[in-house]
Amino acid sequence: MSEEVIHLENISKKYDNIVALDRVSLSISRSSIVGFIGPDGAGKSTLMKIILTLESADEGSGTVLGKSIEMEKRAIRRHIGYMPEVFSLYTDLSVEENLKFFFQIYKIPKSLYDERMRMLYAFNRLENFKNTQAGHLSGGMKQKLALSCALMHDPQILVLDEPTTGVDPVSRAEFWKMLNQLKSGGKTILISTPYLDEAMQCDYIYLFHQGRILKQGLPDRITSEYETPFYQIETGNPISTMKKLQRSYRNARFYLIGTTIHCAIRTNAELSLQEIREIAGSEVSIEKITPTLEDISLDLLERFGEIDDVK
Repeated sequence: MSEEVIHLENISKKYDNIVALDRVSLSISRSSIVGFIGPDGAGKSTLMKIILTLESADEGSGTVLGKSIEMEKRAIRRHIGYMPEVFSLYTDLSVEENLKFFFQIYKIPKSLYDERMRMLYAFNRLENFKNTQAGHLSGGMKQKLALSCALMHDPQILVLDEPTTGVDPVSRAEFWKMLNQLKSGGKTILISTPYLDEAMQCDYIYLFHQGRILKQGLPDRITSEYETPFYQIETGNPISTMKKLQRSYRNARFYLIGTTIHCAIRTNAELSLQEIREIAGSEVSIEKITPTLEDISLDLLERFGEIDDVK
């Protein structure tokens, strides 16, 4: 059984009358990549800040690396690297000057400077740009530099808040290769992401909504074992067809994924191809599918108000 490095029990947090977190419990194992997904305002960043000990919970308890999130904050911070959604690099400083600044902030012994720089340059491949001002780097390079700054003190745990937002697909893929390399080296990575293709690369995911966990588990298992039947409908006029179907099938939910209609059946009813053709026209195809993580997220988020208890 993998060693547990983060354990939270019934964490709740309010800002005035707004519930940010509502009795959240979770457990995270060492050497894993764990994803937080969900809409803005779902509680992901707040929970990250509580794990980082930058915020305190109103209720509940937790440990990070066996240390209390309330009583041993400084001890926890020594072992966590944090990359916020907007990472404040010093744009007028060079790559190496930014790294050196964080080296000094973490009060790392000067005797380790050369070794630490060699290690980070081998990891981020930015040595050829070490004299380039951070403000002149591409978006992907800035993210690599920000990640390297968060790694400067060699933390056991990394907390990354939407680190690839706005970064091109090639740079995102490179960034995830770096994360998997860190995982292989024994680090635990907690990441929030708006990209569900990235979430599928995690070892475990939590779907948040309104401060609660709606769904959790292994990404592949969540999609393969989801209990709601899904169908894919292809037609020449998807928007018009979807509106007609929504009026005709009150026990189903329809989503437009690109130019394809996906349908979640909320009861034991089956979609009738003949009925669909009568509604949408003869040129339509329909097949039962395994839902994607996007399908499941949309389905759960839309019906959240209709259910009393979710897991």
